[in-house]
Amino acid sequence: MSGICESGKCEICGKEGPLQRTYFHYNIKCECHSPCHFDLVRHCKDCVPVRPKETKVTLSTDKI
Repeated sequence: MSGICESGKCEICGKEGPLQRTYFHYNIKCECHSPCHFDLVRHCKDCVPVRPKETKVTLSTDKI
């Protein structure tokens, strides 16, 4: 067996069970992720994840 098995509630349909992860990457350097900003959606095998409508990015004011 390889990999990590995550279990919980699907963020799309709410079904409990094993979850998959889908990452949506953005070409933005941020303080909250490295090296680029991303959103993570945890979902069951039956759901198709979609890019969130909004994301929150943390920036250091020293870098603006």
